[in-house]
Amino acid sequence: MINWRDKRVLLVGFGDEGRAMLQYLSSLSREHRPHAVSIADQTPEIALSSDEKAHISASHLGPEWLATATQYDIIVRSPGVPLHTLAPVLTQAPHIQVTSSTNLFMAAQAHKTIAVTATKGKSTTASLLHHTLVAAGINAKLGGNIGIAAISLLNTPADLFVLELSSYQLEDCRYSPHGAVFLNLYPEHLDHHIDFARYGQAKAAITEHQNESDFLVIPHSSQIVRQLTSSSRAQKIYFGDPNETAWIENDHYHYRTQHGAIQKLFHVSETRLKGPGNQQNILAVLSTLSRYDIPAETLTRAITGFKPLPHRLEEVATIAGVTYINDSISTVPEAAINALETFGHAVKTVILGGYDRGISFENLARYLVTSAVKTIILFPPSGARIEQALLAAAHTSGREFDLVCVESMREAVQVAKRCTPPDSVCLLSPASPSFPIFKNFQERGERFRQELASA
Repeated sequence: MINWRDKRVLLVGFGDEGRAMLQYLSSLSREHRPHAVSIADQTPEIALSSDEKAHISASHLGPEWLATATQYDIIVRSPGVPLHTLAPVLTQAPHIQVTSSTNLFMAAQAHKTIAVTATKGKSTTASLLHHTLVAAGINAKLGGNIGIAAISLLNTPADLFVLELSSYQLEDCRYSPHGAVFLNLYPEHLDHHIDFARYGQAKAAITEHQNESDFLVIPHSSQIVRQLTSSSRAQKIYFGDPNETAWIENDHYHYRTQHGAIQKLFHVSETRLKGPGNQQNILAVLSTLSRYDIPAETLTRAITGFKPLPHRLEEVATIAGVTYINDSISTVPEAAINALETFGHAVKTVILGGYDRGISFENLARYLVTSAVKTIILFPPSGARIEQALLAAAHTSGREFDLVCVESMREAVQVAKRCTPPDSVCLLSPASPSFPIFKNFQERGERFRQELASA
């Protein structure tokens, strides 16, 4: 643990984790508190509560946010601040200690932590895992990237902590959890990590410091995840194949307990978590829980009773016979393909597009050519490249679509209502991040819901 006493501390990035970190430092006993705590953020103006103002010595905001960073003893990096941003500061002042709230939590609680990471599915998996542990009578607490900063749980009594960890939180993590779950990896966040290789390395850090007494849950079928974790010293638990720990056979979930007994559980239709992506999430949870001797009846009751998280294949309305599905969490093509597979030929309209990170949409276009989709509504700027990929794929197949470019969610919903036939599905699964039109995927999904409610 870091010795804060009489140190000058700079919180770099003052979002949710920065605020939680300030609260943690403020809660330390007087003899352990820093001499001063300041904040630095690129945002020109930040609203501070009276309590925050009382504990902040200085605020460095706007373009010159790191101008005085070399004057501090300790920097606590928020997840959204790329490591390379601090390189010039550390070159000038190599004495500065750099840490993060995730590092601070893991230093104390890694031995009681199960952490989940992935490009897609980590929130649902972490939430389902926590939900099932609680149903089994285990005092488990949920936090991390899902919205509750891990540092705020540091002194909370618990048998287990379940954390969702992003690549941003893992890239400089010097500790690994007792249990790690690594679901999948697709190109994303390349603006933060520079390239796909560095992104993969950041994710793989979840197992880097594990030892032989720890365990790692990974998919049998993902070659890239298996490759990235090949040097892990942890006990590997695979899912997705009858020879492994959890699998689907004859449309029923099965898992093998740590004593080798095979349990046949529930039918895939009995859970509200639909689609191939969610099937992988459930298998990962079953594989993790195989170590905890939880009765099959408890597993079945907890998993089939779990309510899906918002903005993830969420049915939000049925209007004039059309079912509208909110999958705003979809920020990569693979997620949109998963959504299309989930609802199959019922999908006649799909809403795509958003921020353009330059990744390929060819696989998505090829999938759409084989689908029953008639109308494709496109948001800029990535919508332009999605359209190009669609036209190229359709040219070789003779397939035709109605392609409509829009600038707002209101316009998108109006087009969807006009073009989607009854007894079918309109799917919002953008395959792209939300900005610049929306602040985040939550706002994008809420606007979809609002426009449907008001139209």
